[in-house]
Amino acid sequence: MLQNISKKEQNMTNRQSTLLFALLFVLSATFVFAQEQTKIPGKKLIELGWDIPNTRFMKSHWQEMEKTTPFDGIMFEVVPDNSD
Repeated sequence: MLQNISKKEQNMTNRQSTLLFALLFVLSATFVFAQEQTKIPGKKLIELGWDIPNTRFMKSHWQEMEKTTPFDGIMFEVVPDNSD
């Protein structure tokens, strides 16, 4: 059947297939990204600065930090426990 199709018709069919594939790809990518955006409830504020607490401080003051800080997360320094 393809042998009866002229080169011009074959090129047109290839272009149409490529355009259809590109269109489907763009639409599916748009759909995926739109769903990802709806999962995020809002921006998160994470503290970053010179006063990064270490694990010892966080262990002692975590309740105070939960009540008083406006941040959704913080960066902290891991300090190994060398009490052995």
